[in-house]
Amino acid sequence: MDGQWLIRATGQGEWVSDDEQVRGKFSIAVDIDSASVKIHYDPDYPIDGDEAHLLRYSLKYVHGGFAILVCFVCEGLQHEGLVELDGNGKLEGQYKGPEGASGYYTGTTSPQLRPHGVKPPTPDKMVKKHLANEPNSLDWKAPACLNSGRVVVVGVGGPSRSGKSTLAKALAKAYKERGIVVSVVRQDQFNVCAGMYHLPGGGTEAMYETPCSLKWDQLAEALTKAIESVKSKPGAPPGLVIVEGFLLYWVAELNRVFDVRLFLRASRDEVLRRRQAATKLHPSFLEHVFWPSHLAYGQPEAPFHEYKIPDGQKGYPVPSDLLESAMRDVESHIPALAHP
Repeated sequence: MDGQWLIRATGQGEWVSDDEQVRGKFSIAVDIDSASVKIHYDPDYPIDGDEAHLLRYSLKYVHGGFAILVCFVCEGLQHEGLVELDGNGKLEGQYKGPEGASGYYTGTTSPQLRPHGVKPPTPDKMVKKHLANEPNSLDWKAPACLNSGRVVVVGVGGPSRSGKSTLAKALAKAYKERGIVVSVVRQDQFNVCAGMYHLPGGGTEAMYETPCSLKWDQLAEALTKAIESVKSKPGAPPGLVIVEGFLLYWVAELNRVFDVRLFLRASRDEVLRRRQAATKLHPSFLEHVFWPSHLAYGQPEAPFHEYKIPDGQKGYPVPSDLLESAMRDVESHIPALAHP
């Protein structure tokens, strides 16, 4: 089978200012099967030598999967970078730093490759059109009651079948038992087919895996209604809205309303195992569309709390340690939910 996937890579090199007067060491480790990125700068840069804390990042396959494009922003410093790592051992990219600083990355990678298992499917005209115009913003104004503390909003993101719905339901139940008024909004209720992929050997698979497959305006309307429905009276504990979805953090206007963002991190093998145990997708679609879409669109886009889902773990009921950790993180930001 022609073609290879870059599945892991460790890059070593330098960041260099555009005028080449300032430079320092830079390293990046990418694991596609866990959708994880780790970045280190040298101590002379305004980030210490420990791992840089990423405010957000995304991963996009390029060159047929032989290279990966990593877009990221480091929290605090607001250092924005774009790095490409390829299967030939090359690292290159650009960055923008504080006060207009900019420059480039250069270096080498130690790549690990995996052959394509099946031929890729072919997108129809509708999918091609949508992929060329993915929405990333929304004309929506958050309800004013969010500014008064009468309502708080918690997001639960992660890949398909990672346990988002189960965790959202468990959180809602736990807080309702404390007397909190809760509403849950599910992103997949606004999911629509964005076209079809033609599979090798015949047949088709519907496309539901990118931002163009969501009715964002309807999701925003549902979120507004949920917020208004739970707002508390002055002096009472806040109402709680829990929103869950696999593309939850993609649109900036919606992402900004979350008081707390939770993210379930599950491996590619675990996600595919759970997905195929439910409704099976064609192997070509899984390999070339389903997981790459999660890498590109499904990662957190603002500060978040992450929970790693062990391979082989049952998705239901929600593990007690996961629920306890999630509630602890929610209440660290919203103490009023701990003592209603």
